[in-house]
Amino acid sequence: MLRFGFEYLSSLELTDHGLPLIEALRDDTGLSTHIIIRDVVFVTKARRATLAASAR
Repeated sequence: MLRFGFEYLSSLELTDHGLPLIEALRDDTGLSTHIIIRDVVFVTKARRATLAASAR
């Protein structure tokens, strides 16, 4: 599953779509602009059995 997710992300042409937006923002503000991808990968979790059991 992770492989499919990374393949999808690598297929995106983010700079093609985002560059005109950040250039316009740069021109409007006079500041440097950047595109940053913050990647969070959720793998698994272990749930507690019940609320009562965790209160002990």
